[in-house]
Amino acid sequence: METTLGNKIQSAVILDRDYRSQEECDSIVDECKKFCEMVVVHGRKEIENFLLVPPAVDRAARNRLADKNTRTGDNQTYVDCAYSILEEISSKMKRLLLRDVWLHAIVMRSYITLGLMRQRRMSRRWTNWKQHG
Repeated sequence: METTLGNKIQSAVILDRDYRSQEECDSIVDECKKFCEMVVVHGRKEIENFLLVPPAVDRAARNRLADKNTRTGDNQTYVDCAYSILEEISSKMKRLLLRDVWLHAIVMRSYITLGLMRQRRMSRRWTNWKQHG
């Protein structure tokens, strides 16, 4: 493409963090810098979460209602409520996520316990193999 256009094409990459560790983010940035001039890994899990800043949501809703009032001649007012709504939603999500993390930990503990039991049994058999043959 650059050859066809005769100019260098500048590129940028913007990523959300997802569940990446800092080391993973650093590695991704290093790889992307091989072909991009700018690389940004945002600190939030999902880029969409940047839209969930309560004052910004309230401001957008207030502006939208003002536009509607202008078109329709209504005189409705907007009461800031984004923070309380988002807090209610996120607290429910947090409880569900914590429950899932807890269940995962219990399952993993069970697997680890089973693995250790099998390892001990095999180790005993390995040590005592001459006695059984």
